[in-house]
Amino acid sequence: MPYKNPKQSEYFRILKNILLAHRIRTRGPISAIRVSSAQALGNAKKYSYWGAVRYEIRLRKRDNIPIAVACERASSDRRSYAYAVRDAEKIAEIEGRVMIKSIGALSEQEIQDCLTRTNKK
Repeated sequence: MPYKNPKQSEYFRILKNILLAHRIRTRGPISAIRVSSAQALGNAKKYSYWGAVRYEIRLRKRDNIPIAVACERASSDRRSYAYAVRDAEKIAEIEGRVMIKSIGALSEQEIQDCLTRTNKK
C-alpha cells in the first residue's frame, strides 16, 4: 500500500470542498437523495420504517462548507431498508440526483461524487 502524506490528503480534501463550494455558487444547489428512518406512531414504533428523502446540497452561511439539507419525502415508507435504497436509486437515476448517506457536512467520497456528477452536466 502506498504511503499517504497526511498533509497532502488534507490539502486535497480542502481543495475538493473549495471546488464544490464554487460549483454551488455558480450553478446553484445540487440535488441529492438519501435513505433515512421514518417516524412511526403507536405500536409501529417497535419496527423500523425507511424512506427516500430529497436533499439539496447548499453552502452553510457561517463558513461556506457544503452541507446536505432535507427538502421533502421522496417515496412512501418501507419496512425494508433494501427496498427504500432501491426506491432512492430509482429516483436518483430518473431525477439526476446524487446518492448521499450523511446529514449535514458531506464525507470526502460524497464530495467526490458530487463533483463528478456535476461535471457531466
